[in-house]
Amino acid sequence: MNSSKRPPARLIPAFAFLIAFAGLPGVSTAGTPVTAAPATRPLSAGQAYRQIVADLTTPDMEGRGPGTKGIAKAREYLLAALKKAGLKPAFGDSYVQAFEMRMGVVARKQQLTFANADETKSTGFKGGVDFNALGFSASGKFRGEAVFVGYGVVNRSKRYDSYSGGDATSLRGKVAIAYRYEPQDENGKSRWAPGRNRNRRSKWSSAAALINKARLAASHGAAALLIVNPPSQDADGQLHTAESTASGGAVGIPVLHISTDTFRKILHAAGRPDAAEMRRLQKQADAGRLRPLPLKGVTLSGDVLLKSVQTTVHNVAGV
Repeated sequence: MNSSKRPPARLIPAFAFLIAFAGLPGVSTAGTPVTAAPATRPLSAGQAYRQIVADLTTPDMEGRGPGTKGIAKAREYLLAALKKAGLKPAFGDSYVQAFEMRMGVVARKQQLTFANADETKSTGFKGGVDFNALGFSASGKFRGEAVFVGYGVVNRSKRYDSYSGGDATSLRGKVAIAYRYEPQDENGKSRWAPGRNRNRRSKWSSAAALINKARLAASHGAAALLIVNPPSQDADGQLHTAESTASGGAVGIPVLHISTDTFRKILHAAGRPDAAEMRRLQKQADAGRLRPLPLKGVTLSGDVLLKSVQTTVHNVAGV
């Protein structure tokens, strides 16, 4: 674990130090005390190292994950060894240095509804089932006409632009809906991935990154972005969560991952009830023939509130 403060250069890393002192009785908190080696047969460096690893990786250490009881046990394990070895506290009068670690974000509120053209009928979707707010989403309310933008990507070298035909603010005040990933071939493989013809070193190009799609939608004036798996890539139907996408910083607009069933209902409300419609839309997007498609008669609205989660963790060191 690291803190923002640089430790004094003379500090001895606690874990490395413990290699020399493994075998001291009474320092294990893993349920079985470490047994002192006979005086005539001290532990070798390899044995000492293995003992430390064994103690710190027992199940009740819980991977020493931040916010778990296991990380507290690991801290006490190190403290006991440093004190028994006679080292002095490294942080003033303390062997520990507390600091806050960001654990990610959670969605405190996530709402999504759609209404027909005259708003005489409104349908609500269920968070965690029909959609999830993503971790880089902005918090806030949104409302606007739904517009499908294919993959929602731009690749100048391939002369591909999901937003072609509109200016930089063509989506202003509207809610964009985009497929995940990027243009694919008939086998569902990316047409743009680096090393495509050299053993496919990468499955997708950077254009497929969710946060890049969100930034593009925001730059075109979208009030929010909804992302949905294309038919060729929806085998498990699993939705991303705020916790699993909490990197990269907020993009300025709410961003949701919706299920294919949710998208199907939106298309139906827009007068596109054919079950094969999503496949047709993907085929057009794969070929670069799809332009921003207003889903007339459908107004989407929602509300997202994300909160950062932090926990206190500790450096442990002796001098």
